[in-house]
Amino acid sequence: MGNHPRKDIMVSSPSGTDFSIDVKGLYKRNFWAVKKKSPIDHLFYVFAFVPDDKPNRYFILTQAEVNEGIDRVTAVAMEGAKRRGEEGNWTESFPGVAWPYAAEFESQWDKLPA
Repeated sequence: MGNHPRKDIMVSSPSGTDFSIDVKGLYKRNFWAVKKKSPIDHLFYVFAFVPDDKPNRYFILTQAEVNEGIDRVTAVAMEGAKRRGEEGNWTESFPGVAWPYAAEFESQWDKLPA
């Protein structure tokens, strides 16, 4: 399908359940840049960490979990801006999920449809 704005991979499980996966990749431990999307049935995210010198790692999240991660980063950014007396919200232009939050979902392949 090429570069689809809402999902990267369309999958049909062995049991016949259709679902979609949006893949985000990093090669250095960092913030996962991802935008919040309006609800999409059966959308999952795979955050792939592919470093040069260590084994690959994968973090599997539901759309709701990604949206929660984005909300957490936004709240922290807004509090920091408020403390500094700044207006605006940089997360509107560069939203994402923090590494420690995503790490909670490492190798959770079992949440994908069977």
